[in-house]
Amino acid sequence: MIIRRDKAKATAAAFEARNIGTQAFTGKPIAQDTAKNIPGCFPSVGIGASTGALIGTIFVDHQLRILKFTPSVTRIIDLTLNDVGRPVTHLVSNFVDYDRLAWDTQDVLDALMLKEVDVQTTEGKWYTMYIIPYQTLDNAIEGAAITFVDITVVKRTAAKLLESKLQFRTLIDQAPVTISVRTLRGICM
Repeated sequence: MIIRRDKAKATAAAFEARNIGTQAFTGKPIAQDTAKNIPGCFPSVGIGASTGALIGTIFVDHQLRILKFTPSVTRIIDLTLNDVGRPVTHLVSNFVDYDRLAWDTQDVLDALMLKEVDVQTTEGKWYTMYIIPYQTLDNAIEGAAITFVDITVVKRTAAKLLESKLQFRTLIDQAPVTISVRTLRGICM
């Protein structure tokens, strides 16, 4: 489990997630979706709809009971419409080495602070999970929004970059001659 502290990115994501929740709870249409008329389920929110990137979101109240969720979150957590009204502690987790969803959500509600955690599913996909207090248009805290953004490509790219760096370092260390690398300005690295 990796907890990141990139404040600018976290703040932007929290603002986006809060706006998504506000629109969903006020009943204003946020996207056309077949789930729009199903109680407890609201439309998926597309970011770059042409690429198919979706944000999965779950809304919970102060007692950590599920209020609503997007259909896209069901690919991350096993949720059905029957789960609306149940506490998040009853959810079956698909995460590897992360079982603190209820505790982290309660911490967010107690401190009214954003929490950002990278989680991996049993299928090998990675998500940045943002847990933020849900604020209504009247500035009342009604619960929390738990939002998942797919970062699988970023994680895989970082792993390949690290592997490449290690291979390059091994090549340099085992070379029978001295190797010098210079920048365009002629500075030896």
